[in-house]
Amino acid sequence: PGTQSHRTDLMIDCQPPPMSYRRAEVLTLPYKRRYEKIEIMPELADSLVPLEIKPGISLATVSAVLHTKDNKHVLQLPPKPPQPPASKKRKRVSDDVPECKPLKPLLSGSIPVDQFVQTLEKHGFSDVKVEDTAKGHIVLLQEAETLIQIEEDSTHIICDNDEPLRVKLRA
Repeated sequence: PGTQSHRTDLMIDCQPPPMSYRRAEVLTLPYKRRYEKIEIMPELADSLVPLEIKPGISLATVSAVLHTKDNKHVLQLPPKPPQPPASKKRKRVSDDVPECKPLKPLLSGSIPVDQFVQTLEKHGFSDVKVEDTAKGHIVLLQEAETLIQIEEDSTHIICDNDEPLRVKLRA
């Protein structure tokens, strides 16, 4: 407080200092990155399928669970989704097995805009407009008042206070 500047116990010291930002702005945080050694389980390594995108450069998408214990990091296969029960009898719910959703494949690379627009129209979005920009494309869904920015290395979905629509578009 201004009247009690001598009271250091009432001061709040923000580290790092607060930073302002605008909506849909990409932030660079003032933290230094560091590298850690991560062990990959053999079962997970066997399941990887590398894809050569350029001569000498291969890429493989990884879906895994990171376990950290005593500063040792291990990537393991994600848990398999539970099998539906064969009988219609009620079974006791076990607390030791976490419930998990089936994994969707991760996308990498550029998004084909024409195919994306066709998919949007199949799902009921009729008023779709596409604008080309220097960094990529902007897809405007006028009925839903939604803007999708597609750039080379990122995609942003901007829709005001409509989280179910945002989740639907992400899927």
